[in-house]
Amino acid sequence: MNSPKDEADFASRVLNALSTTPSSIPNVQVDDSRARNAAGCMTEFLCARLAGSGIEIEPVERSTFRWSDGYVNIRNSVKAFSWTNLRLTFVQGFEALSADKPAVYMFTAWQPDNLGCHVWAVPAGIVHGVLSLLPVGQLKDKRTVTIFPEKNVFQQCQDSPDLSPYYRNMVWSQDERAKLVEAAKIDEASRRRNRGEDTTTTGSDMDDGTD
Repeated sequence: MNSPKDEADFASRVLNALSTTPSSIPNVQVDDSRARNAAGCMTEFLCARLAGSGIEIEPVERSTFRWSDGYVNIRNSVKAFSWTNLRLTFVQGFEALSADKPAVYMFTAWQPDNLGCHVWAVPAGIVHGVLSLLPVGQLKDKRTVTIFPEKNVFQQCQDSPDLSPYYRNMVWSQDERAKLVEAAKIDEASRRRNRGEDTTTTGSDMDDGTD
């Protein structure tokens, strides 16, 4: 069984791998009929950065990947802070998957007017340890995770651990950001169509927190 130190070391390696600016980006297609393109592009770019370290990254399911000797679950938010829901059934499966391997939850937050992207690679053991203290989501089998970069704690979580050791302000390359901005605009247009609004009106509702 992996130890807290194993997971902390793995989290550090994940963050270090993300810090290298890529010379090129994956060819990611956006779909103007859906509204989570930016979050999907972020996942592709984060995975490409991990793979750029020379260590292959392998998809496991949805937003979970195997990298190096452990597992990474990626949860992106297109907003100023990180927000996501954790299903208890997913957590149980992730615990079983990583029973003898280090694992992290990668929570991110990015706004289209910024080059920087807030990234937390939090050891799974820390997340699972506070699960019962996190707010219950709209459904009883969900727990809501919210992290503000200026605070580096789990919001509405009594005795939250300090998350600053697991935080980095990663900088997108110009090519990555250009593609992300394109995707975010398409997402916003798609949401406005779904609401029956004029797509020429600007807005700021670009939340793509992953369930």
